Amino acid sequence: MAFCGKCGKEIDDEAVVCVHCGCPVTSQSSQEAKAETQGLSDKQKKIIAFAFAVVILAGLLAAFWFFVESYDPTGGYEELHKSQEEEIERMEPLRDEISERSEELKKYADELLAEAGSMDY
Repeated sequence: MAFCGKCGKEIDDEAVVCVHCGCPVTSQSSQEAKAETQGLSDKQKKIIAFAFAVVILAGLLAAFWFFVESYDPTGGYEELHKSQEEEIERMEPLRDEISERSEELKKYADELLAEAGSMDY
């Protein structure tokens, strides 16, 4: 299958003239002619490369900006502090009970020592 070099429509491989626009078909393969017209010049390639680099750089800057804006070095500290205070409050009755029992045991130990001191061996 061949294509017209002027209008781009499909023509017969053996055609000498395009049946759609009347343009003479050159001896060069129409596919080669189409490939040549679709090729980009060096200037166009440089512009595309520059645009691509700008887009990549803009994306990197946006990502960096988002990271800097969202970074909080104290993040989570308040929550941690609050949970620790809640845990301390929750443990307070246990601490009080342990203190009471400790006092009871101390008194009992003193009583046992006093009783042991008065014994004859």
